[in-house]
Amino acid sequence: MAAPVIADGSDGFADAIARAPSETCREIPWKTLRRNLLVLAEYTGEIEEMGPGFMEAGLAPQTGVRATMCHFLAGMQALMPELLIMLGPNVNSFKLFVPDIFAPIAATWGYDNRTCALRVIRGAAKSQRIECRTPGADANLDLALACLVSAGLYGIKHKLEPQAPMAGNVYQQEVPQDQRFPESFRAGIERFRASEAARELFGVRFVETYAATRDFQEREFRATVTDQELRRFFELA
Repeated sequence: MAAPVIADGSDGFADAIARAPSETCREIPWKTLRRNLLVLAEYTGEIEEMGPGFMEAGLAPQTGVRATMCHFLAGMQALMPELLIMLGPNVNSFKLFVPDIFAPIAATWGYDNRTCALRVIRGAAKSQRIECRTPGADANLDLALACLVSAGLYGIKHKLEPQAPMAGNVYQQEVPQDQRFPESFRAGIERFRASEAARELFGVRFVETYAATRDFQEREFRATVTDQELRRFFELA
């Protein structure tokens, strides 16, 4: 698909959203972060599941967290590799996903484990939570929230179960291939474009248009010669 016309001076995301049809993202009226969370839950019929009892412990013996939370966690874990460009929207974002800098390299989860993408913090009903460590400082907050909440609700809807938690240093362990992140921005774009779950959650037009804006950015970056390349290879020319 050809890159969209850039109308806002950016890499095309704002223009893509402006040109998206009304049915995009389940016709959700995007506003504030808090409202986005509540509206997503309401639109998927899960508003009651997202209430005060969402984080209660003790109802899932193997994990020590409520079954609903397990499904939510499983949805994020299962879909994160294919929705990764919604959390890391730029070429530079993927430079974060390398070992030994306390950034995730795969859709793993663990209890208070900062080498995992999803860090589960156990506690009382009001303090137990899931920390997603994947988005960087360049992430679009609305886009990242839509991605994570939609993936979590997908897990609840399909009653997905999370894979076994990771303990210790994930960088030194073997991670299942289906949990590994795409190795490049280009691979992440193609994974997103081919995702049936993304099309179900956000609509075909959004998936194709957003992927096209990432295509444009990746092509522009690929055609750019960096200072590091000049320093390293000029003498070999």
